[in-house]
Amino acid sequence: PQEVARFYEQKFFEDMQALGVKRAWKYPRASEHVPEMVKLVKKLLKKGRAYLVCEHTPSFSPSTRWRKQFPPLPEGRLGGVGENCSVYYDLSTFPNWGRLSGNKLDDLIPGARVEVIHAKRQPYDFALWIYKPNHVLQWPSPWGQGYPGWHLECSAMAMKYLGPTLDIHTGGEDNKFPHHECEIAQSESATGKKFARFWLHAKHLLVEGKKMSKSLGNFYTLRDLVQQGFSPRAIRYALIAAHYRESLNFTKPSLEAAESALQRIEELAGRLQDNKSLALSRPTKLSFEVSKVRRDFIAAMDDDLNVPKALGVVFELVRKVNGI
Repeated sequence: PQEVARFYEQKFFEDMQALGVKRAWKYPRASEHVPEMVKLVKKLLKKGRAYLVCEHTPSFSPSTRWRKQFPPLPEGRLGGVGENCSVYYDLSTFPNWGRLSGNKLDDLIPGARVEVIHAKRQPYDFALWIYKPNHVLQWPSPWGQGYPGWHLECSAMAMKYLGPTLDIHTGGEDNKFPHHECEIAQSESATGKKFARFWLHAKHLLVEGKKMSKSLGNFYTLRDLVQQGFSPRAIRYALIAAHYRESLNFTKPSLEAAESALQRIEELAGRLQDNKSLALSRPTKLSFEVSKVRRDFIAAMDDDLNVPKALGVVFELVRKVNGI
């Protein structure tokens, strides 16, 4: 698994470099932060926000009074010592769950997304640590060998490098539920602080009006498109041409339009470079237009990252300068 992960990690960085995307400050690997995840699970257990389901835990019906039978663990005691256990977050302890996506616990259908595990307190409680002996990845923990739940990974790494509260948390619209809801619950339960101030969820990408799929023959990689003669810059331009909260229909004509748009900008830049007398002959007019565009561009980006509007401002400048 690590070899496969490193292979695609390298391909990802190669693609980002081709697109001209600046590298982030950190690219943490989940496999290298298991101790931080174990520490977070310990904290949730001690606060009574999580519970253990061990090898010999009996199954209970939903009517069982769990809160009375299983009170929060006392400070310093984790339970399950010497046993093989999974750890689950108790969603009944987080009344604000669902505020991001609008989903309510009472409306969830058990088994609709994941297999129902009858030893859990409620069907919708999610895994923080998973005991599964036949799983290919295993790490040591106070509850025996296992691996972390995928919701847990993001909270542990984000809080290590960015603190208990993030300014901006992004993701695809499919991450909003249940992943981001679970991140909020476990993070805020552990810290007592708001997990993220702003959430930005991108809509799905459509290709030729349909969801991208190998079976439909509309599946492209960056390398595929470059081999067909499209520049990485044009591909990036086409991908940001729609607002991130709106679905983008990615087509070959949209790539051709992106190439043309970039060519217009390059032609103007070349004209200004070759004909510096233009700037010298109309300095006041040109300076005014550039200042206005800079102001309007920033205002558009400050308006929920409205890239289409910002690009429109740039091409208004192109039109006006070409008319000088």
